[in-house]
Amino acid sequence: MRDGCRKWSTGLKILTTEPRKGRFLSEAELLSLVTRLLRGNKRVNWYHSWEVKRSPAGLPDLVIVGARGCLWRELKSPRGQLLPEQVLWQYRLIAAGENYGIWRPRDWPERIEHELEQIS
Repeated sequence: MRDGCRKWSTGLKILTTEPRKGRFLSEAELLSLVTRLLRGNKRVNWYHSWEVKRSPAGLPDLVIVGARGCLWRELKSPRGQLLPEQVLWQYRLIAAGENYGIWRPRDWPERIEHELEQIS
Protein backbone atom coordinates (compact mmCIF):
# COMPACT_ATOMS: atom_id res chain seq x y z
CA MET A 1 0.00 0.00 0.00
CA ARG A 2 1.39 3.38 -0.91
CA ASP A 3 -0.02 6.87 -0.46
CA GLY A 4 -2.92 5.40 1.54
CA CYS A 5 -4.26 3.63 -1.54
CA ARG A 6 -5.89 0.29 -0.69
CA LYS A 7 -5.90 -2.35 -3.41
CA TRP A 8 -7.42 -5.81 -3.79
CA SER A 9 -7.06 -8.35 -6.55
CA THR A 10 -10.21 -9.87 -8.02
CA GLY A 11 -8.15 -12.34 -10.02
CA LEU A 12 -8.64 -10.30 -13.17
CA LYS A 13 -7.61 -6.81 -12.18
CA ILE A 14 -6.57 -4.67 -9.24
CA LEU A 15 -9.31 -2.54 -7.69
CA THR A 16 -8.94 0.38 -5.34
CA THR A 17 -11.19 2.43 -3.11
CA GLU A 18 -9.15 5.54 -3.89
CA PRO A 19 -9.59 7.56 -7.09
CA ARG A 20 -7.70 6.07 -10.01
CA LYS A 21 -7.72 8.36 -12.99
CA GLY A 22 -10.77 10.03 -11.44
CA ARG A 23 -12.61 6.72 -10.86
CA PHE A 24 -13.76 4.84 -7.75
CA LEU A 25 -14.97 1.27 -7.47
CA SER A 26 -18.25 0.86 -9.31
CA GLU A 27 -21.23 -0.84 -7.72
CA ALA A 28 -20.54 -3.93 -9.87
CA GLU A 29 -16.89 -4.03 -8.75
CA LEU A 30 -17.92 -3.68 -5.11
CA LEU A 31 -20.43 -6.50 -5.59
CA SER A 32 -17.67 -8.67 -7.04
CA LEU A 33 -15.43 -8.07 -4.02
CA VAL A 34 -18.23 -8.65 -1.50
CA THR A 35 -19.49 -11.85 -3.14
CA ARG A 36 -15.94 -13.18 -3.28
CA LEU A 37 -15.63 -12.51 0.46
CA LEU A 38 -19.00 -14.18 1.11
CA ARG A 39 -18.09 -17.27 -0.92
CA GLY A 40 -15.09 -17.77 1.37
CA ASN A 41 -17.13 -17.31 4.56
CA LYS A 42 -18.66 -20.67 5.53
CA ARG A 43 -20.37 -19.17 8.59
CA VAL A 44 -23.00 -17.25 6.60
CA ASN A 45 -25.56 -17.99 3.93
CA TRP A 46 -26.31 -15.28 1.43
CA TYR A 47 -28.47 -14.46 -1.55
CA HIS A 48 -28.04 -12.10 -4.46
CA SER A 49 -30.39 -12.10 -7.41
CA TRP A 50 -28.36 -12.12 -10.59
CA GLU A 51 -31.56 -11.57 -12.61
CA VAL A 52 -33.02 -8.31 -11.34
CA LYS A 53 -36.10 -8.67 -13.58
CA ARG A 54 -37.16 -11.74 -11.57
CA SER A 55 -36.83 -10.04 -8.18
CA PRO A 56 -39.32 -7.73 -6.48
CA ALA A 57 -38.61 -4.09 -7.34
CA GLY A 58 -36.34 -2.50 -4.74
CA LEU A 59 -35.28 -5.72 -2.99
CA PRO A 60 -31.83 -5.09 -1.44
CA ASP A 61 -28.86 -6.47 -3.39
CA LEU A 62 -27.77 -8.89 -0.66
CA VAL A 63 -29.46 -10.86 2.09
CA ILE A 64 -26.85 -12.37 4.42
CA VAL A 65 -27.78 -14.71 7.28
CA GLY A 66 -25.48 -15.87 10.06
CA ALA A 67 -26.01 -17.60 13.41
CA ARG A 68 -26.26 -14.22 15.16
CA GLY A 69 -28.32 -12.18 12.72
CA CYS A 70 -29.37 -11.18 9.25
CA LEU A 71 -28.13 -8.29 7.09
CA TRP A 72 -30.11 -6.68 4.28
CA ARG A 73 -27.58 -4.69 2.25
CA GLU A 74 -27.96 -2.40 -0.74
CA LEU A 75 -24.75 -1.69 -2.67
CA LYS A 76 -24.26 1.76 -4.13
CA SER A 77 -21.51 3.69 -5.87
CA PRO A 78 -20.10 6.71 -3.99
CA ARG A 79 -22.82 8.99 -5.37
CA GLY A 80 -25.53 6.38 -6.00
CA GLN A 81 -29.02 7.22 -4.74
CA LEU A 82 -31.83 4.91 -3.68
CA LEU A 83 -34.75 4.51 -6.07
CA PRO A 84 -38.27 5.01 -4.64
CA GLU A 85 -38.84 1.23 -4.52
CA GLN A 86 -35.57 0.81 -2.60
CA VAL A 87 -36.58 3.52 -0.11
CA LEU A 88 -39.83 1.63 0.52
CA TRP A 89 -37.90 -1.61 1.25
CA GLN A 90 -35.52 0.36 3.48
CA TYR A 91 -38.38 1.88 5.46
CA ARG A 92 -40.27 -1.40 5.88
CA LEU A 93 -37.22 -3.44 6.86
CA ILE A 94 -36.13 -0.89 9.45
CA ALA A 95 -39.71 -0.62 10.78
CA ALA A 96 -39.74 -4.41 11.16
CA GLY A 97 -36.54 -4.24 13.22
CA GLU A 98 -34.33 -5.72 10.51
CA ASN A 99 -30.65 -4.81 10.03
CA TYR A 100 -30.78 -2.77 6.80
CA GLY A 101 -27.86 -0.77 5.46
CA ILE A 102 -26.09 0.58 2.42
CA TRP A 103 -22.54 -0.44 1.57
CA ARG A 104 -20.42 1.86 -0.58
CA PRO A 105 -16.83 1.51 -1.83
CA ARG A 106 -15.56 3.48 1.19
CA ASP A 107 -16.89 0.66 3.41
CA TRP A 108 -14.58 -1.92 1.81
CA PRO A 109 -13.21 -3.88 3.53
CA GLU A 110 -13.26 -2.73 7.19
CA ARG A 111 -16.95 -1.98 7.77
CA ILE A 112 -18.13 -4.87 5.61
CA GLU A 113 -15.87 -7.41 7.31
CA HIS A 114 -16.85 -6.06 10.74
CA GLU A 115 -20.58 -6.37 10.05
CA LEU A 116 -20.15 -9.90 8.69
CA GLU A 117 -18.17 -10.88 11.78
CA GLN A 118 -20.98 -9.57 14.02
CA ILE A 119 -23.54 -11.97 12.54
CA SER A 120 -21.23 -14.98 11.97
